[in-house]
Amino acid sequence: MRHLLYVLLATARASLKPQRELALENLALRQQLAILHRKSKRPKLTKADRAFWVAVCGQTGTMPSSS
Repeated sequence: MRHLLYVLLATARASLKPQRELALENLALRQQLAILHRKSKRPKLTKADRAFWVAVCGQTGTMPSSS
């Protein structure tokens, strides 16, 4: 039940976001998945990963949350 409520709230929140913001969020999530799919147990961020996050944070004006 909690999961369904969470999904409904997330969908409602996403429908209120501008298209550009959703595209940036999607890109950031895909980049995080790419890092997680690396073979090591705790993947290291490369210089390209850090550059990606600097660019995303510059576009959104926010830092990614650690939750």
